[in-house]
Amino acid sequence: MYFKNREDAGRLCAAKLWQEGINGDVIAAIPRGGVVVAAPIAEKLKIPLKLILPKKIGAPHNEEVAIGAVTADGSLALNEEYIGLLGLSSEVVGKQIKKAQQKIKEMQNIYNIDNINYDYSSKNVLLVDDGLATGYTVLAAGLSLKKQGAKSITVVVPVASTEAINLLKNNGFAVFSLMVPEEFYAVGQFYEDFRPVETEEVLTLLAKNYSG
Repeated sequence: MYFKNREDAGRLCAAKLWQEGINGDVIAAIPRGGVVVAAPIAEKLKIPLKLILPKKIGAPHNEEVAIGAVTADGSLALNEEYIGLLGLSSEVVGKQIKKAQQKIKEMQNIYNIDNINYDYSSKNVLLVDDGLATGYTVLAAGLSLKKQGAKSITVVVPVASTEAINLLKNNGFAVFSLMVPEEFYAVGQFYEDFRPVETEEVLTLLAKNYSG
């Protein structure tokens, strides 16, 4: 199975969730791609669509290489094995964490605060992204939701690596994924159209009232 685009993936996830009777009180989507996947799910299940803003922590030699992820409230998911392989000191890692948190502040200024500030306490949350490669970004988001008092958290993605699913399950999270391919190199390989999502598209989707 390959997805035409993120919207198509979201519709397929929505149909399968509906079929299996999986629901929640609210969706916490990871921008930007996760919001496009989440919109058809929110529409089908008639629940609010909100944002959660984890940010990957880049390695000092290459910011595109992730050594973990962090959220605004300091919830942290570090790939300790990879950090060890790179020989990074705790001081260097700390600097990279601060850089990531600064980027989160910039993201908070872009998106309407009402889309970010939500009371997740005692809520059943569907945590949605467009796919799981390593799983650390979603893990940081899940830990943040747990810290905020969420009753239950189910990670919902169209596609995931076995490695990511194991990471999340080992940390106590339920995972729903339409595809778990044996050969997994990148999330984008499972989409015909995986173009970058613009901020305007995210804001337009968030403006809709899916809970009816």
